[in-house]
Amino acid sequence: MIALYFIVAMFTGSDDRKDAFIFDNPSFFTRTECVGYVKTNFGALNLYVNEEYDAEWDNPNLFFCLNKKEIRDIKDGKEI
Repeated sequence: MIALYFIVAMFTGSDDRKDAFIFDNPSFFTRTECVGYVKTNFGALNLYVNEEYDAEWDNPNLFFCLNKKEIRDIKDGKEI
């Protein structure tokens, strides 16, 4: 089974919510590919997340590259 990696953004613009936004497109075959994409496209990804949460355009968010198992573990409250 091939483990695909997805970009997961943790929205940091609010103290009272802990929201994660999962980009299902694009997906990557390796974590290294995913991290490279995030580094190259950070500005556009960050702006997209801020628009989704109706936040200030310059709010910095946190980005992670995770596979489905890691995403599922986080949803289940497990540490990865």
